[in-house]
Amino acid sequence: MAEKKPFFKPMKAKRLSERVAQEVKDLIWEGRLRPGDLLPPEREMAQQMGVSRTAVREALKMLEATGFVEIRQGGGAKVKEVLEEELLTPFQQVIRDDPQRMMELMEVRSLLEEWAARQAARTRSKENLRRLEKYVIEMEEALQEGRLDYEKDFLFHSEIGLATQNRVYYHIIRTIYHLFYFPIRFAIEDVLKTQEVKEEIVRDHREIFEGIKTRRPEEAAEAMSRHLERVKGEFERFLSAKEVKEGML
Repeated sequence: MAEKKPFFKPMKAKRLSERVAQEVKDLIWEGRLRPGDLLPPEREMAQQMGVSRTAVREALKMLEATGFVEIRQGGGAKVKEVLEEELLTPFQQVIRDDPQRMMELMEVRSLLEEWAARQAARTRSKENLRRLEKYVIEMEEALQEGRLDYEKDFLFHSEIGLATQNRVYYHIIRTIYHLFYFPIRFAIEDVLKTQEVKEEIVRDHREIFEGIKTRRPEEAAEAMSRHLERVKGEFERFLSAKEVKEGML
């Protein structure tokens, strides 16, 4: 009788460098390592993981090749956005050059962020809450100087993404912010420039925070909806006035 052929093939153990790379990717995906964060030095990573510096060095090279980190000249590695910049740039160009596409992106953002505020009110942790409050306070302090702190705005909405405990959403909303805010930063400062509007924007963030803090999903979602409708309305007025002005020239 012929010997039966094995159904499964023997599995090979992962190299240490692959396991190190996977650990870093997991931390990035979970949001515990964020874009722009610097990884510890090789020696420290090796000590923490109980592996050789060679394994860490090989892991960093793999992570760089797959677009997760950027190895800096002089040593050290910085976490990159999960979405490749090569994909992001063409979208940014379209959004910047076509106001209609920008408004469409704002509609998508509204749907996603209302869900996120509602979900975050249910699932946020104490650490999420601590960071959200910190960003709101820093926005309020900037308002006293007559300015909006766009970086803290970005971090606030990113933290809501983490608070949903949905890692896919977290990376999607960061991508939307890169598509929407950063390419047209100059326009945002023209749109949201009166003190009254700035005060309303900051107050919106406080109300979103309070809904999440008190675990009231509908209040958080409604506050987010009001906030995004306000921003959308300001952009519509700005674009309308711009079209009228250009039509008169």
